Amino acid sequence: MRRPAVTLVEVLVAVAIGAMITAISVQIYGQLRVAIARDQGKNDVVQNARVALDRLARDLRQANEFVTVMPAAYLAGDPPEFEFEDGHADDLTYRRYYIDGSTLKVDTKQYTFSTAPNTRVRWNVVNGSGQRPTATVLSTLDVADGVYAVEMYGTNAEVTIIVTTRNLDGQEFKLRTRAYARNR
Repeated sequence: MRRPAVTLVEVLVAVAIGAMITAISVQIYGQLRVAIARDQGKNDVVQNARVALDRLARDLRQANEFVTVMPAAYLAGDPPEFEFEDGHADDLTYRRYYIDGSTLKVDTKQYTFSTAPNTRVRWNVVNGSGQRPTATVLSTLDVADGVYAVEMYGTNAEVTIIVTTRNLDGQEFKLRTRAYARNR
């Protein structure tokens, strides 16, 4: 009795089908890896913007007074930096947010007169000689990387903040929030 055998044609067909399945699987795997990497990059960029928004909103909620004039509505070319009196402490310190390259930074500052360098004063006072105080940066911190623009507008009671970031592909992401004042 003869046993059924596999012919050469059947083996070739099976090998061809296996090769096609393997090639399709490798292609799908490669596309999946690219998509995951792209999404991870997007997540990192959005997370940086979220950090920037959270920090700005927290500080603005506590701000006692704005040094930078805040436009009531969004205008192209809004101020590239924002300064306000820090409401977290009672020591007349100021915070100045600005972008350096693609990094959002914050300076902690104080204002003093040259005649009394250890006495902090408000940013807009004038002494008896008609002099305005000078600013001294006490510290500088990096808040978030990958930030290309920060736009702020509103009133002293409600400020809208928009943070713009970009991923490595140049795709732009804008996150927006509102901060409601507590100290004003």
